[in-house]
Amino acid sequence: MRKYISFALLLLAISTLTACGKFFVSDSTSNGTNGGGNNGGGNNNGGGTTTTPKFAYVANFNNGSGNVSAFTVNATSGALTAVSGSPFATTHGSNGIAADAGGKFVYVSNQTGGVSGFTVNRTSGALTQVSGSPFPSGDTPASITVDPSARFVYVANVVSGNTSGYISGYTVNSTSGVLTPFSGTIATTSAPAAVRIDPTGRFVYAAVANSGVQIFKINTDGTLAAVKTVAPAPCGAVIDIVFDANFHFAYTVDGSLAMCAWAINASTGNLTAIGTSNFVSGNTPFALAINPAATALFVVNKDDNNVSAFTLAADGTPTATSPATFNVGNSPVSAAVDPSGKFLYVANQGDGTVSVMTIGSSGTLTAAGSAVATAPGAAGVIVTK
Repeated sequence: MRKYISFALLLLAISTLTACGKFFVSDSTSNGTNGGGNNGGGNNNGGGTTTTPKFAYVANFNNGSGNVSAFTVNATSGALTAVSGSPFATTHGSNGIAADAGGKFVYVSNQTGGVSGFTVNRTSGALTQVSGSPFPSGDTPASITVDPSARFVYVANVVSGNTSGYISGYTVNSTSGVLTPFSGTIATTSAPAAVRIDPTGRFVYAAVANSGVQIFKINTDGTLAAVKTVAPAPCGAVIDIVFDANFHFAYTVDGSLAMCAWAINASTGNLTAIGTSNFVSGNTPFALAINPAATALFVVNKDDNNVSAFTLAADGTPTATSPATFNVGNSPVSAAVDPSGKFLYVANQGDGTVSVMTIGSSGTLTAAGSAVATAPGAAGVIVTK
């Protein structure tokens, strides 16, 4: 087992995947700017429009010290160029990363405690620590997500040595990026592997493994009100969730072999499974990313070292592309589609790299050059505009 594997998915592995001997973790939420390492890493919640990408950020465990690799993005080729001063230090083994929709602030969850906050130089992409960073967090942060309007930040926490967990919430100073913790925490039904905010900024979803998805409504002050918990079936568990930009559909992975599709009730946030069967992905589907147009979905398969690609019908139903899988680096754990919808970026934990893939019109992927080195234990990736 690698030193930089974090506890949220470790606990999931103990409860659901012990028989397979699969023990792993990082914030597989790097699906766009909402959260990465689940778009958060990140959910590509861009409101259905495409914009030009500017910067990419990768949270790295870095042998326990933690840092963020920063890159500028070539909008034509997708190529990454390291920002001067990169990587930028965090603390205690970073495992998740997220940014607000405008790309003004970047926040990082650190496995053994603390949330690191940065302001973004909108010209160079360089990061500067926010005053007071790192901010206090709960017990073993595992995932982080940022409200699209930069009002609130939420962190999934696992209680060490237990299968329970909770969500920590913060208000964001819109000028400085300073975080102020809520007075209390929000209990989850079991240890949360990921936490995500929907693209409208009205609901929080916690991936709670065998319990499924726990849904919360965001109150005006940022506190959360429990709505309901949706069982994972027809999948066996939920370890990550991603939404289309229009908040019509959601997709989850179970950490074993399957992906599930869901229709969203936009008024209540409730999820209803699309069909009665799951969709086969690959070994250890770990994270998801979706393009801004909601026509292509990508599933990261950690133990196969590849990505499964699907096209999405108007009713949200996924169909595997041909070919169905595309090779990336060693032990991929996070992915993000850039705001233009032309490129997919995959963080490879095993070899500390990011794979850059061009997205074809049919949803297929083509490597856009060699993988780019980050730091040991790449755990989450986001791309900002």
